[in-house]
Amino acid sequence: MSVKKYFDLIKPKTEPGDLTEQYLTWAGVSFICFFIADGFDHLAEASYAAYYTGAINEAVSTKFWVLLGVTGLLLFCMALPAVFLARRLPVLVQVSHYLRRITQAFCLIAFKIGALIVGIWTAHFLHFSDKDHMLASKSLLIDDIGFFSILALGILNTLYWLIGEGIYNRGDRGYSGLVGLILDWPVKYSLPAYTVLTGAVMYLIASQQ
Repeated sequence: MSVKKYFDLIKPKTEPGDLTEQYLTWAGVSFICFFIADGFDHLAEASYAAYYTGAINEAVSTKFWVLLGVTGLLLFCMALPAVFLARRLPVLVQVSHYLRRITQAFCLIAFKIGALIVGIWTAHFLHFSDKDHMLASKSLLIDDIGFFSILALGILNTLYWLIGEGIYNRGDRGYSGLVGLILDWPVKYSLPAYTVLTGAVMYLIASQQ
């Protein structure tokens, strides 16, 4: 099975090309802003130039992205059993609905901030001049930004989009895509997978320092 067919299986009910459009919008904005700030950086003697250059550092932070992401994943771990039980207990349908809505909010906000970071990392990776003269605080940077670190960030960020868009469909208030596949797994497979996922999320939360 091709990559496209796999993606079609996990793609939520949303407009075709929406993921690409979102990445082009959010990553594109930060990519352009990076080079605007870089242009101001060459005028470092002027106070207004330092102000706009510093704006890139202060726009978003990877720690805030991690906070949103792990909160979204934790809510996802709470929403899955609520949806599963709501199939059999109608009294839980409304609880499931609210949990899915808030999970979607956290995951999609994390995706948008992650896309901004992807744009800045990509711009920094392609910036071939002296890379130490800008972004001195390194608030959005790891030690060595390379193609694979950007790719890994993009893949993880796409997972947030798949969860966020799949956990709640705006049209029919249902779920689709990756979330639908998970909920349709036989319990003998889904329960161990859910336990591992929840344990991994809890470990990720506790391991942050």
